Amino acid sequence: PRLGRAPAAGAAMSSTWSRAFRRAAASAHAVGGVRSQLRPATLALRASAATGGRRGASSAAAAAAAAAAAAVYGVQQAKGQGGVHCLSAKATKAEELVAKLSAGLPLARDLTQKDEAMKCLELASEILASGVPLEEIKAVAYKDPTKTPAMVISAVGSAESKLKLKACGPHHMTCIFAMYGEQNRLRTKQEHENGQDLLRMKTAQLKWLFDGEE
Repeated sequence: PRLGRAPAAGAAMSSTWSRAFRRAAASAHAVGGVRSQLRPATLALRASAATGGRRGASSAAAAAAAAAAAAVYGVQQAKGQGGVHCLSAKATKAEELVAKLSAGLPLARDLTQKDEAMKCLELASEILASGVPLEEIKAVAYKDPTKTPAMVISAVGSAESKLKLKACGPHHMTCIFAMYGEQNRLRTKQEHENGQDLLRMKTAQLKWLFDGEE
């Protein structure tokens, strides 16, 4: 049935929440995959209109705003943690793998954190063990680098390096480190804010690269 005219205060409130909800919905739609999270907010707004009471409208509108805000906040968090990975029902194995590797990782990488450097090698080993063709993984990971965690991108490069090494055959490798002006990066994070423990980390990376080779 058609509702009577709401009080001025209630109408203003309804208009305010309506605008807020539309903005939330638009933000969610922009990144996709969260429409279901906004459904409770929609139902709450409809309940608000059905009651016609100022108190009921206020409570329902507040609940709707909270639900909409939560949905958008969740999307923003997802964007900050490796982007939004919305997999379709026909997602390829490469897409599934990249989404799995990206889960929970920050977009940026801190080179002064040894744990992150070792994580890159761990992810690279997982890529190699997956059996998914590396070129397919690269196509997914590099498609939009702004949405792929830096650790995943580094891991893909490390995995490619190990595959190329296997194709080289027996050889002697010489590794040259550019050290001029690098006295701070040679130190640990505890010794200097820009310390990367550079030499030890490069040694660990080379050990990983040559592990399993004859």
